[in-house]
Amino acid sequence: MDVDFITMNKAAKIFLISLVLFTSANRLFSQVDFQELVEFPSKTQTLQTLMDEITDHFGRELSFNPNQIDMEMEVELKDLSGSLNDLIQILEEYGIELNILGEHIILKKIQIPRLEESLPKIYTLSGFLSDTTAGENLIGATVIVRETGKGSISNSYGFYSLSLEEGDYEIVFSYIGYNSLSLSISLHANKKLDIQLSESSINLQEAVIIYDEVARIGNRLQSGKMELAVNSIRKMPGFLGESDVIKSLQSIPGIVFYSDGSTIFHVRGGARDQNLLLIDEAPVYNPAHLLGIFSVFTPDALNSVEIYKGDMPANYGGRLSSVVDVKMKEGNRNRLSFSGNTGLVATTLNLEAPLFNKNGSFLISGRRSHLKWLLAGSNPALKELYFTDLNLKANYSLNENNRLYLSLYSGVDKLENQEREFQSGGITWISGAGNIRWNHVFGNRLFSNTSFIFSQYDYNLYTSYQQKNRWNSQIGMTALKTDFSYFLNPDNTFRFGADFSSHRYYPGNFLSGNKIDPLIPGVPEKFTSESVLYFSNEHKLTSKASIRYGLRLSTWTNRGEAVEYSYDENFQVSDTSYYAEGEKYNSYFSFEPRLSFSYEFSPRFFSKIAYTRNSQNEFLITNSISPFTSLEVWMPSGPNIRPMLADQISGGLTWKSKGAEAYIDFEVYYKWMNNYISYLDHAYMLFNPYVENQLRYGTGKSYGAELILKKTRGRWDGWFSYTFSRIILNIQDINNNNAYPSNYDKPHSLALSVFYQAKPRVKLSSNFLFSTGSPITTPTGYYYYNDYQVPFYGERNNDRLPNYHRLDIAADFRLNKLSARNEHSLRISVFNLYGRKNPFSINFNKVIDEAGNIYVPANYFENPEQISTMMYVYGTIPSLSYHFKF
Repeated sequence: MDVDFITMNKAAKIFLISLVLFTSANRLFSQVDFQELVEFPSKTQTLQTLMDEITDHFGRELSFNPNQIDMEMEVELKDLSGSLNDLIQILEEYGIELNILGEHIILKKIQIPRLEESLPKIYTLSGFLSDTTAGENLIGATVIVRETGKGSISNSYGFYSLSLEEGDYEIVFSYIGYNSLSLSISLHANKKLDIQLSESSINLQEAVIIYDEVARIGNRLQSGKMELAVNSIRKMPGFLGESDVIKSLQSIPGIVFYSDGSTIFHVRGGARDQNLLLIDEAPVYNPAHLLGIFSVFTPDALNSVEIYKGDMPANYGGRLSSVVDVKMKEGNRNRLSFSGNTGLVATTLNLEAPLFNKNGSFLISGRRSHLKWLLAGSNPALKELYFTDLNLKANYSLNENNRLYLSLYSGVDKLENQEREFQSGGITWISGAGNIRWNHVFGNRLFSNTSFIFSQYDYNLYTSYQQKNRWNSQIGMTALKTDFSYFLNPDNTFRFGADFSSHRYYPGNFLSGNKIDPLIPGVPEKFTSESVLYFSNEHKLTSKASIRYGLRLSTWTNRGEAVEYSYDENFQVSDTSYYAEGEKYNSYFSFEPRLSFSYEFSPRFFSKIAYTRNSQNEFLITNSISPFTSLEVWMPSGPNIRPMLADQISGGLTWKSKGAEAYIDFEVYYKWMNNYISYLDHAYMLFNPYVENQLRYGTGKSYGAELILKKTRGRWDGWFSYTFSRIILNIQDINNNNAYPSNYDKPHSLALSVFYQAKPRVKLSSNFLFSTGSPITTPTGYYYYNDYQVPFYGERNNDRLPNYHRLDIAADFRLNKLSARNEHSLRISVFNLYGRKNPFSINFNKVIDEAGNIYVPANYFENPEQISTMMYVYGTIPSLSYHFKF
């Protein structure tokens, strides 16, 4: 019995346990109708309120992790009623998963599998690079990771950004002419690091033209880009001892000048108005002083000069051939500095100092010529002759992410001759440009620059200063632009932005006093606007291959108030149209792709190829080729003048020696141009309201090869450059519609620049230039009409001036010790050492008598035998200048 009792007791226990488990399981897995509708009081409510309604309706308890679920978040429902399935879908949009388990409604945060969790973490090192002496931003400085060879280049404001995997690295910061700095950096979070580099005391290693041979991460993609060091401009021999930015471009391959005494230059077959000159982003319309003898850029006020001859970045546009981008100094952030330079023709003074407890700085640089005392003795009628330059720049750091900049430039030229006792005439022109900028750093990778820009050029040809009678021409612009740089990683840098500008053209009218003279015809005033969007990416595809692609889109619009003339097939006026102020009446759209590719065959040898399209909508209307004219009339695209277009393909090879002590760069290019503007023979350009009927249009092609061999270090340094180039035009109604060479077609040009550190305080420099003579049109014969000798002309530009060549030398002597804080130096230079008489024009209106005297005959009816005579500007000119810095 005992055994049976025990057995029955076990069975009862098993039955009771099974009953409990069944009842619990039935309760646990009881079904909830997920399609059952639930009424809600409103469509928008907090998650807590919503779940209270759900738990009450279904009789369940709520479970959740308060560290993951924000119950105060607002949830937007689709309707005032919905099922549990509807609610589950809605909550999934908010990243919340809803489950029902027994008596509980459970909320969980949706865990999305993230690929990056299995990848190494990426952090960004960013900051600004500047020099220790003055705090100037270093533009184009390199930041290299020694372990990988990857790196970045600082932008136009010294900002750099480098994104790397988490870890420890050795980072090398370097800049030409400065001591490199190597730092061990542990990158386990985003880090901001501002770096200051000290200027190298080893002057023997100065680079004359910066080409950053240590790490050409960005520049190697730039076909046709060169950087001109300001210190090198000062080293080069200059006319009358004045260093000159524009004249120094003569030694760069692909850039040719028309003649002595001129700032007119041509790049890869482009006309003089196809070069965009910028000073702190503001355009400069006339870069000349004294009719071209000097340029407006004062080297002592400059930080950097960049030249783009072909592969222009997408943020540049508006010109077909080149960009010369000049950046002013920012001023000394560390201490008060006073410097200057004085020579035979001009004196320059510069003042720099910190502002606001070294959170900012300013620069004031002024230059004025004193030529009158040199020339007054030989020209008693000379009443006034001078030029001035004033550069002002200030900057202030609001905080580590925001900086403000102000840049201003003003230049004035005046020539006044006493023509009669109480009457004087002459020339005056004024150039002005400015920029207000805001730099902002978003996080560690995104950099922005927003600028308000203005520029103005005002030219006056006076017949009477006393009565203010003058011919006046003007051009001006204002612009608002913003540029972004996004440093995604060491292999990708994106640049994008927008530019909105308005332009005013006053092509020329004669003013009596300050009123337009109604008796003298003038050219109507014109107004335009332009909108630009651009984008580009510099992408390193592999360790050897890189690509840069971009696109620039622009819309050019003509606006009233305006008067436009229509012309028939014979270029005669057929109609006149009037447009009200602000009225849009014509527009052009330009699509400008940019593409370049480079491949590194070895660490010292690589290739590059590029394609660029550019458009141009404003033009310099002048048919003069004289270097001494500044009768400059600017006109915009419009109903009668279509935009000029240029497509250029370029490619090349670069080799550099070990340690980058020397390099060889070779490039070829081909450029074709459409809607190219030229002028009829004997075109009537001045006081002509119908000046557009003097213009003719056609095509042009330019091609060539450029070579530069450069040595960058040692007691001897310098470079040799050679350019072969041709520019052929084919213009309607000109040269019988046959192709002809442009007047700046110079097939061969070369330059040899040599610098020698003779002693620690003595530098010697020389510069030799050679080029084929410029094309000119000369008579093919003479005939007599009514006993008057008349020249007969054949094809346009059928002849050439004699070949151009010149040698300049200079010696610089440091007057005090190199270790001294202050600097005093003396420069002795000789321009045109062997006295070459390089002509800039040939005349056919003179005769020679039996004694060998050349003169212009007073009576052409005597049938004199005319001869050709040449005019030249300079002989041998020595000079002396003194430079100081405190």
